[in-house]
Amino acid sequence: MRILLLGEFSGFYTNLKDGLEDLGHEVILASFSDGYKKIKSTDISFDAKASGVIGKIENRIRPLISLPRFKDFDVVQLINPFVFDFRGFPLNFFLKTIKKQNKKFFLSACGADAFYFQRISQFLEYTPIPDTLKYEFSSKECKFMSEKSLIFNKKIADLVDGVIPICYDHSLGYQDQGNLKNIIPLPINHKKINYFKNSVRGKLIVFHGLTRYGLKGTRFIEEAFEILRKKYPDKIELIIEGNLPLEEYLKVISKSNIIVDQASSYSYGMNALYSMAQGKIVMTGLEREALSAFGLSSAPVINIKPCVSNIVMEIEKILLDLSLVEKIGKETRDFVVNHHDYIKIAKMYVDTWNS
Repeated sequence: MRILLLGEFSGFYTNLKDGLEDLGHEVILASFSDGYKKIKSTDISFDAKASGVIGKIENRIRPLISLPRFKDFDVVQLINPFVFDFRGFPLNFFLKTIKKQNKKFFLSACGADAFYFQRISQFLEYTPIPDTLKYEFSSKECKFMSEKSLIFNKKIADLVDGVIPICYDHSLGYQDQGNLKNIIPLPINHKKINYFKNSVRGKLIVFHGLTRYGLKGTRFIEEAFEILRKKYPDKIELIIEGNLPLEEYLKVISKSNIIVDQASSYSYGMNALYSMAQGKIVMTGLEREALSAFGLSSAPVINIKPCVSNIVMEIEKILLDLSLVEKIGKETRDFVVNHHDYIKIAKMYVDTWNS
């Protein structure tokens, strides 16, 4: 098949592309480089070459200029309704043209959109949305919270042939959609990521990648780290570092024993997969409902909540029994290989597109 993947978040479509190509499909990835992450695997870049106002204009017209190249694909999949930096007529025209000049058009339920922000709180005990609104949109309106954005999100969800969620959390916002497909886990090309035995040399090293302060529940993690730093100054090294390009982020992970990814989510994302593929202990979201949605009864992921004492307790368990570091590290690598293998996940997408 000829497949066009539109957009990129944290390496999701890059890894999916690897799997599809290994299955023998022709795949084009067209995207922005996902900001500071500087993901370089795209085939067609929408990134502006200019800066300032001219750069913003360029970001809006580059996808439109590329439209003649985006035709005669068997499948087009869009990573998120809001991935492009323009709405209204230009985006409506762009997406309707994509639909018209290709055979099938799908949407990933992934990342931030209006359905996620406005709908999932009614189903979950906690979400990252309150902190995201408080810490990341304090000086401007959040575009995902408006009625206009909700209408637009619905229009795109109705336009596509199917919506494919990446996890339990993201499926909730789309559960009223008649074209909602089964959850397909995120893919990771573990063959490109070196695994080494997770060993403690000196202090136990715990890392939190600071990207979205509100979305990741960083305030809870910061406070937990401060408690642990005072309590175990000679036994633990706690690092919070943010907005790193993906390659640098992976290097920091390689030197750490535990990755505390996010505290306010029911499910985990690509950052957790990159960490698990390296054999790191990962503390993130994996509530019972999310685990069940993946068809699993257990996983070597340590579920944490937006609660300082809970985060402190889970890190202390490892600190007080360092034999767990190597053991769980090996289990996380095996888990990724078995349940998030990029070729296995690519086959699931092909089956869904063809069903």
